[in-house]
Amino acid sequence: MIAFRASGVAVTGTLQTLLDVELKGVGPARLTVWNRGFTALSAGVVEHLGNEPPNTPQPVNLDTATFGTLAAQAAAQLVVPAPIERIRFRATCIAGSGTLLDMWLTTPARTG
Repeated sequence: MIAFRASGVAVTGTLQTLLDVELKGVGPARLTVWNRGFTALSAGVVEHLGNEPPNTPQPVNLDTATFGTLAAQAAAQLVVPAPIERIRFRATCIAGSGTLLDMWLTTPARTG
C-alpha cells in the first residue's frame, strides 16, 4: 500500500522536512528516494515521532547514512522493520544549488 508519494519535491540548501506521515502503528515501512536532479544531497535524516501533542516525545533518529549523500540521478531505500506512529524525512543539499526528489513510502497494510 502506498502511504505517501511525491514527485519533483524541491530541496534547497537548508535542512527541511520533505515527508511527515502518520502511520498509526503500521509497519514495516519502506522509504524510497530518487534524486532526479543534478546535485547530491548533503544530509538526509529519517526520524520516528509520536503522534499525540503535547506529550509527543522528541524525534528518534532512525537513519542518517542511507540518504545522507544520495548522489544525483541515484536512488536509495530504507526499510523500517517496526511499527511506526509517525515518520519524518528531512534533507538538504549544498547551499546555492538545488535538486529534485521523488519519494515513496510503502507499507503492507492500509494506513487510513
